[in-house]
Amino acid sequence: YPEAPAHLRGGLRVLDVRLTDELDPFFLQQLSIGEDDFHSLRVEQNLLVDFQQFPLKFVELLEECERCGSEDHPKFVAQMTLGSGPNPSMLSIVETNTFKHIIHLSLYFVAGSDATVKSYLASIVKELKVQNSTLQAQLQNTSETLADKVKESSASVTGLTAELERIKIANVEHSGQIQLSFNQRLNEEKDRYQKEKDDLRANFENEKRVMQQKYEDQIKQLSQQHSSLQSSQNQILGRTQNVESTLASEKKKNEQLATELRDFQRECELLRGEKRDLEALKSTLERELGESRDARASFEARCQELESTVRQLEFSLRESADQATRLEETLDSFRSQNIKLDENFRKASDEIGKGNEIIRRLQADLKAAKSKIKLKNVVTLQQEKLLDERAGSIDGLQKDLTELKELTARKEAECESLKKKVDELGEKVEESKKIIEDNTHVIEWLHKQLNEDAVNRPFLPSKSASALPAFSRFESDRFGADRFAGASAALSSVGREFN
Repeated sequence: YPEAPAHLRGGLRVLDVRLTDELDPFFLQQLSIGEDDFHSLRVEQNLLVDFQQFPLKFVELLEECERCGSEDHPKFVAQMTLGSGPNPSMLSIVETNTFKHIIHLSLYFVAGSDATVKSYLASIVKELKVQNSTLQAQLQNTSETLADKVKESSASVTGLTAELERIKIANVEHSGQIQLSFNQRLNEEKDRYQKEKDDLRANFENEKRVMQQKYEDQIKQLSQQHSSLQSSQNQILGRTQNVESTLASEKKKNEQLATELRDFQRECELLRGEKRDLEALKSTLERELGESRDARASFEARCQELESTVRQLEFSLRESADQATRLEETLDSFRSQNIKLDENFRKASDEIGKGNEIIRRLQADLKAAKSKIKLKNVVTLQQEKLLDERAGSIDGLQKDLTELKELTARKEAECESLKKKVDELGEKVEESKKIIEDNTHVIEWLHKQLNEDAVNRPFLPSKSASALPAFSRFESDRFGADRFAGASAALSSVGREFN
C-alpha cells in the first residue's frame, strides 16, 4: 500500500509503494514512481487518470481485489510475480471474465536491500513496543477497573441479597394479608349471599302467603257460589218433591212432573257446565286484568311523557314569546333610528338647497361684478380682491357641498342597510310568530288528548268494584264489551233458572 499519496523528492512529486507480508517479516518489495515515470507508465498502459488521482484509484483497485477474494470466481485478482536475482517482481491487477482476462495495471517492484529491511524491521519492532506499552497500560487500567467493579458488584450483590430477603419476607406478609382479606371478603360474600337468600326466601314466603290468601278468597267466593247453587238446587228438589206428593194421584201429571224433573236435571248439568265456563272466563279475565294493568302503567308513563313534553313546549313558547318581544323592541329602536336618519337626511337636503341658493346668488354676484369690472376700471383692484374672497368662499362652499353630498350618500347607504335589517327583523318576527302559533296548536292538541284520555278513563263502580277492578279505555277496547255482556247474560240466566 502507498505510504503517502505523494511527496516531494528533489523538487518532484514521488509516490512510494511498499509490499510486505505479515507472515514473513523479511519480505519487502518497494516501488517509487515520479511524475516523469508516471507519464511514461500512463502512455504505456493507456491510463486515464493523472498523477494526483493515481494513488486513490490504485487503492480502490486493491480494495476491490480484497472484496472479491472470498468469492469462488473473483472478478478482480491481484497477481504478484516474484523476480529472481536482478529481475524485478511484477504486480498485476487483472479483471477476469468468460471471454478474456483484462490487465488494468502492471507495476514492477524491487526487493528491499539489507539496510531497507533492517530499517523496516526496526520500525515494526518500534511499533510493536509502542503497542505493547499501550496494551500494558490498557491492561493495567482494565484490571483496576475490573477490580473496582468486582468490589462494587460484591457490595451490590450483598445489598441485593438483603433486599431479596426483605422482599421475600414482605411478600410472605403481603400474601398472608391478601389471604386474610380474601377469606374475610369470602365470608362477607357468603354472609351477603345468605342474607340475600333469606330475604328472597322471606319475599317468596310473603308472596306465597299473599297468593294463597288470594286463592283462598277466590275459593271462598266459588264455594259461596256453589253453596248458593246447591241451595237453589235443593229448593228445586223440594219443589219437585212437593209436586210429586201433590200430583201422586194423577199419573199424567206425575209423568209430566217427572219429565220436568229430568229437564231440570239437564238444566242443572247445563248450569254446572256454564259454571265451569264462567270459572274459565274468570281466570281469563284475571289474566287479561293483569295485562290491562301493565297497559295502564304504560299509558300513565306515556301521559307523564306527554305532560313533560307539554311543559317543555310551554317553556319554549315562553322563550319564543320573550324572543319575539325582544325582536319587537329591537325593531322599534331601528324604526326610531330610521326616523332620526330621515330627519338628518331632510336637514342635509335643506342645507344642500341653501348651499345651491348661495351658489346661485354668488354666481349672480360674480356676473354683476364682472359687468361692473368692464364698466368701472377705477375700482379694479378692490373688485379683484372682492372676487378673490368670494372665489375662496365659493371654493369653501363647494367643499362643504361635496362633503354634504358624501354625507348624504353615506346616510342613504345607512338607511338602505337599516331598511334591510328592518326587513330581516320583520321576517324573523313573522317566523317567531309562526313557531309560536305551531307550538300553541301543539299544546292545544296535547291538552285535548290529555282531556280526552282523562274523560275516557273508567271510574270505579260502587258495588261490583270488589269483584272486578276498573278497566281503562284501551283495556275495554282490547277485551271487547261482548265478553262482559256475555258473562252478565249468563249470570242473569242462571239467576232466572234457579229462581
